[in-house]
Amino acid sequence: MGKWKMPEWMEPYRGCIANTGGNSIERLMNGPPATVQVNAPLALIQMSVEAQIEMLHRLKKEGWLR
Repeated sequence: MGKWKMPEWMEPYRGCIANTGGNSIERLMNGPPATVQVNAPLALIQMSVEAQIEMLHRLKKEGWLR
């Protein structure tokens, strides 16, 4: 699997993805997944960012975003 890269259509919404803990979105999406047992804060940040990315994909699929 290749590295995740923000799709061009998603770039205008980059600032809307919150709670990155100061990390880049790409770093959170491409980094090794953290577990709650090992690093709970990072695991929760990664899950939050992944959920926000998924929401943008769903909004695009439903025609709410250009």
